[in-house]
Amino acid sequence: MPKLIWITFFSFILLIRVHGAVDNSIEELQAQLKEETSETASINLMIKLSDAFNRVDINKTFSYAQEAYDRSEKINYKRGLVNSLIYLALYYDSTGDRLKSIEHNNKSLEIAKSINEDKSIVAISNNLGYNYYNLGLYDRALELYFEALPYAEENEQDYMNVLILENISNVFLALGDAEKENMYYVKSVEVAKRSSDSKLHYIPDLYLANQARNAENYILADEYYTSSLSKAYNASNQSYVLRQFALSKKAEKKYSEAEEKLLSAIELTSNSLDVAKLIATKFELVQLLNEMSRYPESLKIIEELLTNYKEENTQKSLLLDIHIAAAEAYQQTGQSKKAIANYTASMIIKDSIFSEQKIKIINGLDVKYNLEEKEKENFYLRSQQEKSELISNQQKKIVLSSTLLLLLLSATSILLYRANRQKRQFNEKLGVQVNNKTLELQKTNLELKESNMELERFAHIASHDLKEPLGNILSFSQLLERNLDLPDSKNDIKLYASFIQRNAEQMNNLIEDVLEFSQEGSQYIPFTQVDTKKVLSDVEGLLDFEVKTKNARINISTDIPNVNGDRTKLLLVFKNLIINGIKYNRNEEPQVDVTYSEVDGFHQFCVKDNGIGIDTAYHESVFEMFKRLHNRTEYEGSGLGLAFCKKVINKMGGQIWLTNADQGSCFYFTIPMRSNAQVR
Repeated sequence: MPKLIWITFFSFILLIRVHGAVDNSIEELQAQLKEETSETASINLMIKLSDAFNRVDINKTFSYAQEAYDRSEKINYKRGLVNSLIYLALYYDSTGDRLKSIEHNNKSLEIAKSINEDKSIVAISNNLGYNYYNLGLYDRALELYFEALPYAEENEQDYMNVLILENISNVFLALGDAEKENMYYVKSVEVAKRSSDSKLHYIPDLYLANQARNAENYILADEYYTSSLSKAYNASNQSYVLRQFALSKKAEKKYSEAEEKLLSAIELTSNSLDVAKLIATKFELVQLLNEMSRYPESLKIIEELLTNYKEENTQKSLLLDIHIAAAEAYQQTGQSKKAIANYTASMIIKDSIFSEQKIKIINGLDVKYNLEEKEKENFYLRSQQEKSELISNQQKKIVLSSTLLLLLLSATSILLYRANRQKRQFNEKLGVQVNNKTLELQKTNLELKESNMELERFAHIASHDLKEPLGNILSFSQLLERNLDLPDSKNDIKLYASFIQRNAEQMNNLIEDVLEFSQEGSQYIPFTQVDTKKVLSDVEGLLDFEVKTKNARINISTDIPNVNGDRTKLLLVFKNLIINGIKYNRNEEPQVDVTYSEVDGFHQFCVKDNGIGIDTAYHESVFEMFKRLHNRTEYEGSGLGLAFCKKVINKMGGQIWLTNADQGSCFYFTIPMRSNAQVR
């Protein structure tokens, strides 16, 4: 079901923006701020400036909000604290720091509740819900949305009521609950329909228009779209209705009318500061022109989108779609080189998008873990408080009973005293035992949680990296099919076939690495005496082809001793480190040196290369699963090799790290000088 696109992060201070007059509004606010003498009035102007700069310069939004917060704190101006924290949270959300955004929103919500600022409570709860929705913590998002609804209803905030109901619908959409998704979406439409707020009156007709379009009743859809358009209160909403209208005309195969609607929407949006919406609307026109086979016109708009607008103003997912549409148009007009260039650009953007998704997944897991730990800590503190109160009450009863008994009979008091002392000693022993068991349980829970987090990351990331080469194979197979019957297409066909072969090899290598990584840790590592020199000799034999192909040299120190460990795993560690030194190397004669030293009761090995080196910023993260520092177009690899090395060395009781050499990298790892039977 098509839905309205809402502003998901709500700014509490709303300014009326007239197209072309925003800068004047900012200048007027700045002039007022210079003349204002009242501290609270100055703070309120700073908060309005934070809102005014929201879509113009997010850094200035932060500057004004931070100053407003500092000045509010000095005079204990609670309302100023609430509103400035809202914009600080908005800044951190925009820059990707979800934890700080949640922290500032929680602080703002706490202050708003203390002063019964109901309108602020609604806005902040919605913002927090959006924070948690973005991190995939849907249960917490729903809790906040449902908490905000009564405040919105009691204060007759119809706009926020509609927004929150729509956001609840979006959460159920993400959860795959179509029934509840539709139920809350319909509720939002009903609120808009009966509202006295004219800003919402276009929504019910738009909903009915989309319903009619889905039922392929295009005559009725036209009537409702026209009615909704007449009620839309600003250019932004009119543009959105026109885009929906164009989709209906496109579905009806009335392409010229669809084109007319989109051109009108572009004209309405062209004077707006919302560059992203303008680009999205123009791209919808590109899709329409491609469907009409008007590829030269489509390419003209595509070139404008890729030339005149900075990439930072374009969502990466939309930029990906633009490059794919460009590749199709260039292919259809016989410009194969440009088609390939755009397909290549789309793959690079896809890698970048996935890297951001990995960060988001990991951040979400970290936030979830931190929240669970905080809840556990709060539960522990509450339990301790209840325990203290219980002990205090028991002690009072004991004192009272003892006093009464002392008045009756001193001998009985002595017996009771002894009994009480024995009971206390028993309780102390029992407490020590309980604490020891509790510590053991907490340690086990922490190990389990770390294992679960690793499994969640592994599942999320591996599923994408396995799907990606399949998608590329499908895309280039389609290109290959289109070119089979074209004259002079032999070179293109060879090129597409090489792309397909490379992606198939990538998928095969990834599957092998995933199997190797997942099997490691599923069993005990037996410790035996390992002839390290023989292991390194075997590694040289395994890498003979790579050494000869790249004219490389492997130098192994003669003073390397035997060690206690797992021979197979140790061989794989040396193989991964040495092949990386050869692979990531631009020298005509790549060189890898393996040396040994004894440090504080540990065998210490060093694998040094003269390759491209690794920036110090990545010395820690390079050992994470699927961490790749280069595009696949530069260097092949799954991103599991170093993660595997770290997992093996850690389980053998050692450590692994890296430093920079004069040229290249030095990977160090240690193995204990001991003879344990086995390590899990």
